[in-house]
Amino acid sequence: LFTYKLPAALEHIEVGHRVIVPFGNMLKEGVVLEKVLQLDGAIELEKLKEVLDIVDEQPWFSREMLNTARNIADYYLCSYPEALKLFLVGNTGIKAEKLYVLAQGEKISALTAIQQTICQCLQGKVKKTYQELKKMLPEIIDLHKQLNKLLKLEVLILEDSVYKKFQEKQVWYIKISDKTKWGLVSKQAKRQLQVLALLEQQEEYSTEELQAQGISKNVLNSLVKLGAIEYFAKRIYRDSYASGATTGEFLQLNSQQQQVVDYFANLQLQTNPERTILLHGITGSGKTEVYLQLTKMSLARGRQTLILVPEIALTGQIVKRFQSLFKNQVVVSHSRLTQNERNDVYGKLRNGQAAILIAARSGVFAPFSELGLIVIDEEHENAYKQDNYPSNHAVQVAKMRAAALHIPLVLGSATPSLTS
Repeated sequence: LFTYKLPAALEHIEVGHRVIVPFGNMLKEGVVLEKVLQLDGAIELEKLKEVLDIVDEQPWFSREMLNTARNIADYYLCSYPEALKLFLVGNTGIKAEKLYVLAQGEKISALTAIQQTICQCLQGKVKKTYQELKKMLPEIIDLHKQLNKLLKLEVLILEDSVYKKFQEKQVWYIKISDKTKWGLVSKQAKRQLQVLALLEQQEEYSTEELQAQGISKNVLNSLVKLGAIEYFAKRIYRDSYASGATTGEFLQLNSQQQQVVDYFANLQLQTNPERTILLHGITGSGKTEVYLQLTKMSLARGRQTLILVPEIALTGQIVKRFQSLFKNQVVVSHSRLTQNERNDVYGKLRNGQAAILIAARSGVFAPFSELGLIVIDEEHENAYKQDNYPSNHAVQVAKMRAAALHIPLVLGSATPSLTS
């Protein structure tokens, strides 16, 4: 644990936020684990470095996720930071680099021919990483040594560069800026008047929606110049799994399925419904219909549901079946998604735009705003075990999360594992 100062502009940072901090001669991503108003007597305030920025607007880690990571570290004998990384997309949300920059006003004529060649690559305020310079100058074998010499001569300087790895997808929208300027619009400008009439009906429109109605960017730009409307960017989340599912309906349950649902309904009435339930059913016996009913009950209570399936099952019917009933409340995460797409999936869960996640093993580490139920289908599958360090088993991690949140965990299988 390291202690940093919070500048006034970042006082809103909470426990669970990911932050960018100076660490040695580098910039690193850290996780806020505690905020204190009074320092330990051994720490001098003026010697503390400041937090530079946040990675996400909202805290990524909830208290439950932080505690679960601690339990994972204890159970699987890995470090706490390594356990925390399991909950992140791509292990980190930033990329930090060192950039070589030519110092202002430096004359390079007095340098050696090799040093002049390096400096010429950086003329015109160009900034390059070591890897970029290496590609540009493959003939200079001792490039690193030459760069260090130029740094000592103060001909070059090193700058820190940090950027967020994940690119948010944004769409341009328009909204009313100043209604008093609407009177300046000519009565002959029919398209401009059409835009204003639309804004009377709805507060904002995307430029794509307006273009579909025959309104060009020139029309919008004219209204912006008048001060009648203004542009603003809005984040949209990528649709990571288009299954083409049709509208479906809940099926009539048989007596055994109904018995499970009734048991679960009674369990939900308890103040602390935490319990691990083993649901045994051979292939084709209707376990999915039970999962659907349990999810419906969880949604009715305003809670989210996590459905874990083996990777191969993602190509099956379970996703289409859920989407046919719950539509855009369902998001899907699997290994074929890009990191940007997975980041969008997790973003929807964190801000409550999605209520159901169907995912492979890594979905057990997803951030939720109101998780109320975890279901693991085919719980006996080896696909839920991760052998790479830090090794872990999704079923065990799910038990930790369910216990921390006091929610039910349902393990479904035709051939349950011996431990279950």
